[in-house]
Amino acid sequence: MRLKKLNVNARAVAFLAALTLILISMEVVEVTAGLERMDIRPFALPNTPANEVRFEDPRDIERVVVSFAGSAPNELGLSYLRKLWPQMRIEAREPRFSVQAMGWWPIDDWFNSKWHPAAINTRRLEDGKVEITFKGLKAEFPDLDYDVAFRRTLGIKVECPEDSVIQKIEVYTRSVAVSTSIRVTLDAGKRTPSKKFVVSGYNVQITGVIPESGVDVQGDTVNLGDGEYRAFRVDLVHMKPSHLYAYDEGLVSFEMDDDMFTISLESLREEGPIWFEEVGAYITHAEDPTTFDQYRKRNPDKQCYNKMVLEREKEQSLGGAMNGQPRPHPVAYSVGCKNAWQRFWIEPNGDIVLTRCHDPAVLKGKDAGRYKTDGHSRFFFGLEKWISTGRYPDPAPVLVYNIHKMRESIVLEQKILAVPLLKKISEQLLGDDTIIGLVRFRLTNNGNESVVAELPISYANNSKRSRNRLPLRPDMTDDLIPVGPRDRLTFSDMGNGEIKLVSNWHGEDVLRCVVRTAMEPVQEGDNVVLRCQLGPGESCEAVLKIPYIALEKPEELDALARLDFEASYKEVAEFWRNECSKGAEVFTPEPNLNALYKSHLAHVHVTDFRVPAEPELINTSVGTSTYRNYSNESCMIIQELEERGLHEEARARLAIWLRYQGTKALLGNFTDYDGVFYGCGGYEGGDAYDQHHGWVLWCLAEHYFFTKDADWYRSIADKVIKGVDWVARQRKTTKVELPHSRGWEYGWLPAGGLEDVDDYFYWLSTNALT
Repeated sequence: MRLKKLNVNARAVAFLAALTLILISMEVVEVTAGLERMDIRPFALPNTPANEVRFEDPRDIERVVVSFAGSAPNELGLSYLRKLWPQMRIEAREPRFSVQAMGWWPIDDWFNSKWHPAAINTRRLEDGKVEITFKGLKAEFPDLDYDVAFRRTLGIKVECPEDSVIQKIEVYTRSVAVSTSIRVTLDAGKRTPSKKFVVSGYNVQITGVIPESGVDVQGDTVNLGDGEYRAFRVDLVHMKPSHLYAYDEGLVSFEMDDDMFTISLESLREEGPIWFEEVGAYITHAEDPTTFDQYRKRNPDKQCYNKMVLEREKEQSLGGAMNGQPRPHPVAYSVGCKNAWQRFWIEPNGDIVLTRCHDPAVLKGKDAGRYKTDGHSRFFFGLEKWISTGRYPDPAPVLVYNIHKMRESIVLEQKILAVPLLKKISEQLLGDDTIIGLVRFRLTNNGNESVVAELPISYANNSKRSRNRLPLRPDMTDDLIPVGPRDRLTFSDMGNGEIKLVSNWHGEDVLRCVVRTAMEPVQEGDNVVLRCQLGPGESCEAVLKIPYIALEKPEELDALARLDFEASYKEVAEFWRNECSKGAEVFTPEPNLNALYKSHLAHVHVTDFRVPAEPELINTSVGTSTYRNYSNESCMIIQELEERGLHEEARARLAIWLRYQGTKALLGNFTDYDGVFYGCGGYEGGDAYDQHHGWVLWCLAEHYFFTKDADWYRSIADKVIKGVDWVARQRKTTKVELPHSRGWEYGWLPAGGLEDVDDYFYWLSTNALT
């Protein structure tokens, strides 16, 4: 609370005195500092030109005062750093909005922001002093519905004639200045292990350090005596942040002999007192009469989270974790073949999506140009209104998926698997081998009356996967079906118990699937509907053979006709059981965990494809049909293969980074990318994931430790050394005096992106992993 100095009469004085007593009794300890605002220039970054002021974090700057040596010039300008603001304005959000959104919220960074001329007002305060304020933001952005009189920025630059000499720049934000006194009581719970405390602050002006007991004060240094009770008070002026993300929060630091800690004055106000148990420091507002003993007595049952969990919670189990959280929404499943990139995405409602994760022109496979779609293609079966009675894979590790649904007396069973068209599934496949999705529908009448069973089939050559409706999505129905145009699907009888379904793509009729069925096909608008009259207990079937690409060659069409669902199912099940029996197995009391471990390997095999032109290379990814090769995450997959003992599988995945080392740059202030581990021949993803390089270096070293194959490691030593040299070379760029820097980043890698956050900063995780 801020009280202005007023000329008042006796009655007013009495009223203010009474109000002061009430406020003290309410433990409101902040009073006016005698300042409307606080100059934050003392907390700016060093090593800047005289006309610039920069900060670590964006500030809501409201006013700038410039003092000149001599008369101030008649013309002044001001620019501020911006990149995303005001289009992205976190200060206008709710005080504590989604934690997830906050983690991905982009902000202006130190290196990609550019100077933007501000619309300003100027007022001469003295002959050599000028005040600069901002016009409404619409003066700069007329189409923006955000007409504020401040600029949220990392820095400002005063523009004046070259012969003008700036002596001083003051910078003021929207946050009001207040005064606070805090008491530091030492030896709280343990003897404080230091001979002195040096007090400093950020966004804080320390106006006094006052000894209270057992200490001696010299300036901002507190020398500790040997007494039983040792305490001192700190008087200071700081700001009350105008909002949660103002970065005006006052921070007070205490430097000890060989340690240092910092407290937030906002946290002290909202959650205090503060007890730092490790150093025996107990901090309160000076007006707070609560002693340390009283504090401990009133909180006898309060513990840190670790102790709370250990003492109050039993050991966690899978059942406890599953039943202790909301039921998850249904998710998609994928089927495919080992090391082939043509995979089938199965939506929870039974629709089948043929995804286009990679650009065929980049993949350069023999299937390039043969998709004949404009994007993700999708088969729609209209089952989203049916009652789901089950969704599950075959017993692990078999990659076959089952969906069971019911509508009135009709029970529908859908089984989906994938097989190669021209090879056996047990043969070594390449990424571009043609894969067929086999989808069997079985409809059964469980009622006591005859009914007509129907299966509608529609198709779109440019659709999408379903998305969870948590955020409102106008491109999805409430049943998570994509909104958009669908192709006209027509059928013709092939004369062998099969019909083919065709759609027109840019004037060309393209085979989309072949259906083996005894059901009657009927054209209904742009859809094909399969119908069958079923008596009580009767069933009918339809098997869809869905090629991932447009089949045109006679040998392909003959092979498609020969595919038999039951024979293919048997081969697929046998292959996955044999393939996933290799390497380590895990046995736990939880069947779900055992099944997950078994099936995980199968999913890795269909996600990672063998490079067609270089079959000794396997490209890794953590997202089936959704991701490219994000090196850091791929290293986690490779480590899991190593732990299973599948070292040859791991080595083939490592080989792609060795082959394409130094071919792609990471996003950052790097001088070059010669030696960088990131490129994967066009399959790489995430150039802002600057930790990629460090992950791959570690993964290569770990492969040696797993295998003890010294000959292999010697064979790649030059590449490893080249990767290490790149790190050393980049670190040299920060081993100099940098502009607008405090010097703490000395020897770090240059600033760059961090995973999905591509703002340039000196990220700890990038440096720790590299």
